[in-house]
Amino acid sequence: MKKISAILFICSIGVAVQAQLIDDFSTNSSADYNQAIVLAQSADPAAVFGIASSPAGTLQVSQSSFTSGAQQDVYIRNDGWSLGVGQTLMIDVVSPFQNSVYSDFGLALMETASPTSVTWASGTADGRNGLLDLYIKGQYGTVGYRASNSANTQLYSSSGVNVNGGVTALTGLWISRPSSTEFDVGYSTASGNTLVKAMTGMDTAMGTGLGFYSDMRANTTYGYLDNLQILPDVVPEPTSLAFLGLGGLLALFGVMRRKAA
Repeated sequence: MKKISAILFICSIGVAVQAQLIDDFSTNSSADYNQAIVLAQSADPAAVFGIASSPAGTLQVSQSSFTSGAQQDVYIRNDGWSLGVGQTLMIDVVSPFQNSVYSDFGLALMETASPTSVTWASGTADGRNGLLDLYIKGQYGTVGYRASNSANTQLYSSSGVNVNGGVTALTGLWISRPSSTEFDVGYSTASGNTLVKAMTGMDTAMGTGLGFYSDMRANTTYGYLDNLQILPDVVPEPTSLAFLGLGGLLALFGVMRRKAA
């Protein structure tokens, strides 16, 4: 009986890894997000996050009033979603992100769901306290990431990680949380999932807020992302799960046959 129970548990692993869908962008749900400018080098207005008409039902970000300097925005859920230990935040990359202008777009985790916009006066206004972001740099064909703690001390940063098969091969971005102070960031292609960076020593409040990040330095529209979701464990390999479930079922069948003999 114990053997059958164990096999049933193995079978369940292959079928029970279900995603919790947060937003499929079928409607404009901006009321569920708080937006803030977290870094500014000019008085430009915030970028605009919205629903694209083509590809329909995807999230895009655009800017039409760019003048100069960097501007980094976050778009964070305000309806109680957070990333817990043993969970993975994932987004689908719908359209190739090769772009000739400076524009970054991707996922963000924060230590708050209510970020405050910085006020620019001169130089650089930097309010990236407790922010972890993972984004596509279409103009360079790479993936970038950055993480800072609540004191705005930069802990990790890179804007030049090459993608296997090139940036147009991307099918998803993900951030997983193995423990309360560890976060892994990576990307997906048709051939599987790739870990970009394992981060340790993070603040335990990281993940209280989740959503999106952009750095728009041109008057353009950039995207597109879809199906923001949380998986109940680290990002699984679909083929591995399928074989795990099948293997468990075959083992269970063998046990049942032996009992019947």
